[in-house]
Amino acid sequence: MEHSTYFISPEELQEIAELAGIPYETEINETESEELLEEFEEEFEAEEDEEAENASKFLIHKLGEIAFSMDGEAFSRFVSTHRERISEAAEANPDVARLLVLGFKLGISEGNASCMNDLGYMYYMGNFVDQDYPKAAELYEMAMENGCYQSILNLGYMYEHGRLGFPDYAQAYHFYSLAVALNPTYNALFKMGDMYARGRGVKQNKRIAMALWERSLAKASSTVEKSQPSFRIAQAIEADDWEDYGVERDLICALKLYQKAEIGMRVEINNWQNYYADRLQEAIKGQERVRALIESEM
Repeated sequence: MEHSTYFISPEELQEIAELAGIPYETEINETESEELLEEFEEEFEAEEDEEAENASKFLIHKLGEIAFSMDGEAFSRFVSTHRERISEAAEANPDVARLLVLGFKLGISEGNASCMNDLGYMYYMGNFVDQDYPKAAELYEMAMENGCYQSILNLGYMYEHGRLGFPDYAQAYHFYSLAVALNPTYNALFKMGDMYARGRGVKQNKRIAMALWERSLAKASSTVEKSQPSFRIAQAIEADDWEDYGVERDLICALKLYQKAEIGMRVEINNWQNYYADRLQEAIKGQERVRALIESEM
């Protein structure tokens, strides 16, 4: 599929204008778009209590104006900041979802990597578009080529879990290791730790896995970010082969980590990341098991 498939067409530009009820203008520079975004943020919060229909129209209008600022980064940031509210509006009004797609396509036409990654995520999740893994992968590759680190991880995840036909652990390891080399974020580190723990695409080494998870937890800066490495470390402490990870059998520590993981996953699910629902239940059951072990040792 040609990358131009994701570029905005003149007809789609006109569609944005019609949906948003605004004229199409391109004479807005980057500085002005930042000022525009700040203005929109203030207006957006002020309109939060409007009736659903009016709020939806207001949202469509603002999305259209931000898209026409020709600053894809501003559009992507606005959507990310107000993801929950936009998602709720899109569920009720298909015009919101359509404007999301068109806004990302306009950003892609301007070469914005965040818009490439975000539209890829929409196709990956099937959020307001038909789920399409090949399109998601192509958009992630475009984003990677344009400097988006998150898209490298996204590609690794797709290959690890066989979203393009069957699991390819060698490719998954390739992308995860590339992500760690270029930008060792907390999520790149814990995904690389997973590969070592399971022996996927690399020789199994649980001590290296633990070291990567601990680095991930140290780099995590929020409750949400800490949830995944906390969960993995808690599982390792609880496991029958805990000595292979080079850790102490500290069940109180494991319980605290499972609790930390539960809180972060609940926040994720509240932010529409519903694919963490099963892991949330695992964290809750992990707490029950660890409490039983602690009581049996008392």
